[in-house]
Amino acid sequence: MAASAARGDTGRVQELLEALRGDADSDVRRLAAEALGKLGAAEAAPGLLEALRGDANLNVRRTAAAALGKLGAAEAAPGLLEALRGDKHSEVRQTAAEVLGKLGAAEAAPGLLEALRNADSGVRRKAAAALVELGAAEAAPGLLEALRGAEYDVRWGALRGDALRDANSDVRCLAAEALGELGAAEAAPGLLEALRGDFDSRVRWKAAEALGKLGAAEAAPGLLEALRGDKDSGVRREAAAALVELGAAEAAPGLLEALRGDKDSGVRWRAAAALGELGAAEAAPGLLEALRGDADWNVRRTAAAALGELDAAEAAPGLLEALRGDFDSRVRWKAAEALGKLGAAEAAPGLLEALRGDADSDVRWKAAEALVKLDAAEAAPGLLRMLEEDVDPEFRRTAAKMLDRFDPKDLALQLVRTVRNRDMGIPWRETAASELARLVTKDSAVALALADEHADALHDAAQEEEVGKVFRDSCAKAVGKIDAAHAQAADDAARHGTATQHRASTSGS
Repeated sequence: MAASAARGDTGRVQELLEALRGDADSDVRRLAAEALGKLGAAEAAPGLLEALRGDANLNVRRTAAAALGKLGAAEAAPGLLEALRGDKHSEVRQTAAEVLGKLGAAEAAPGLLEALRNADSGVRRKAAAALVELGAAEAAPGLLEALRGAEYDVRWGALRGDALRDANSDVRCLAAEALGELGAAEAAPGLLEALRGDFDSRVRWKAAEALGKLGAAEAAPGLLEALRGDKDSGVRREAAAALVELGAAEAAPGLLEALRGDKDSGVRWRAAAALGELGAAEAAPGLLEALRGDADWNVRRTAAAALGELDAAEAAPGLLEALRGDFDSRVRWKAAEALGKLGAAEAAPGLLEALRGDADSDVRWKAAEALVKLDAAEAAPGLLRMLEEDVDPEFRRTAAKMLDRFDPKDLALQLVRTVRNRDMGIPWRETAASELARLVTKDSAVALALADEHADALHDAAQEEEVGKVFRDSCAKAVGKIDAAHAQAADDAARHGTATQHRASTSGS
């Protein structure tokens, strides 16, 4: 059956090749080329190359070039280069350039560099994009010429450039991107020129991005200029991101200015993120201002995250304010997460409030995580409730792992406190009682760690009128195990004492 299908495909390929070579209708030839590409028929490559080189119809030639790309036919590179250099129709040259990039044909780099000077801007765009895909380091000088190709003179409102420099902003964008991808360190001055002077904001944006990728430390002052003064918010955002890539600690004051004063919320949140990523401890007061007062939730959330990254202990009160009072749950859960990172023990009561009462499940979860990081066993009842109530199995597995981090004896003591606490609510207390019964049943050492006063407290809690049968039964079971453990310990001690006394008397006689 498979052999029959293979024979059928072979026959189909031959039919399509015959149509491509000989049909008088150009639409039929074009459709044949397209079908050969879709079939992925490697044996069709020579016929498609013939069509690319010799068919009179531009649409057939263009489709043949595209089909060669779909075949991944590396042997087609010379023919595609011929088309790139010599086809009279720009649509064919554009497709040839694009396919050379997709094929990863390194030997095509010189021809693609020539195409950066092509009269058609579409061909130049495709050539620049192909050079990005090839990662051709030798392309850097040509790309720099393309990048510098249009200098805008504000006084005259005119474009000037020579034949090597591109007047098309799309080409300059691709050139800037390519220089960043190529890691061409020698391109930093040219990229800075573009960042400072290109009239098209997209080119400036790409230049800032490329400077970040190059890690060009000498670019920091220019990037700070762009952060402070570029009229386009996208360029200012990308400048902030690039400063982080450079690890430019000296950028902190400029980033704080942007956080406090930029009209664009996207720039403010990017500045907040950058300050956190740079570890700029001096930025903590400014980040707290943003957390407390910025009108944009994303800026406040990012400020909270940055404070956690800075390990700014003095930020704990402000983060607690946000946890308790910010109307946006996304800010509250970032505040909880940051408090956990800070290891702020004084935050435990506020985190417990959030764990018990926040309306948003993500906030409750982050509060629980933070309490575990603080080694606060008070988180245990909340984690147990998550184990019981949450529908997400991954959530439950993580809650169980977090519970395992607590010492069983500390956990048991906290569960007794929860059972006794009438402010916690019956569901929470019932969960705590059930887990306590399980713990003392599983490990007598845990039961023995609880004193008579704990057993008495559990007994009293079980007598409350408002509790249910599950709560009473769990308390009774826990009391029974505690009493049994203490009785067994007393018996063991008595036997040990009798045995010691017997050995002493035998030794004396």
